[in-house]
Amino acid sequence: MKKIILLFFISAMSVLAYSQDVIVDVTDEYYPVNPFVDKFSEFLKGLINNPFLSEKSIHKRTDSTLFFFKGKYGLQNPFSFQPSKIEVILAESEMELSDSASLKDTILVYQLIAYSEKSLQTVKTEFNRFEREFGKRFSNSTNSDIVSEGKVEGSTHNYFLKMSRLSPLSFSWGKMSSNEYACIITIRFIVKQNEALMPLVY
Repeated sequence: MKKIILLFFISAMSVLAYSQDVIVDVTDEYYPVNPFVDKFSEFLKGLINNPFLSEKSIHKRTDSTLFFFKGKYGLQNPFSFQPSKIEVILAESEMELSDSASLKDTILVYQLIAYSEKSLQTVKTEFNRFEREFGKRFSNSTNSDIVSEGKVEGSTHNYFLKMSRLSPLSFSWGKMSSNEYACIITIRFIVKQNEALMPLVY
């Protein structure tokens, strides 16, 4: 019996480790620094001091505010189109663990936002490219369209790994204003013992 339980545990962990590889690959392809390949403290230092980021803004965590970092990503362009601007955001966000508002935990939201002045189709095409390359490697996904006057002007796709209720990765695309469009990649993770981990228990 113990051998069966151990075998099940090893198999589950193998599948889980394999499924998380897609998050690492997405981060490698798009983001300036990957939080999953080193200690979190080293990742944070590398992000804040990254030479490809400019116009940096940082708000450290206090008793009343959460951590927030923002920078403009230049020189390197991971997208298939030429963005007018790319922003990188790393921010803490509180999440309720149950119906009780007193039970909360902090997750980190790591975003890459690419702006375009060309067309809605430009950012939608980028999503289609992402979906072709990475979509099938997730366990499942959900999507929510933004509809205006009967037309789809954007969408958010939430991707899931096995054993996760909270989506660790989302891809949004849409119209920001009359002449600006954007696609947004959002990665969510937690930090335990100085390691960035997928939020699988939520």
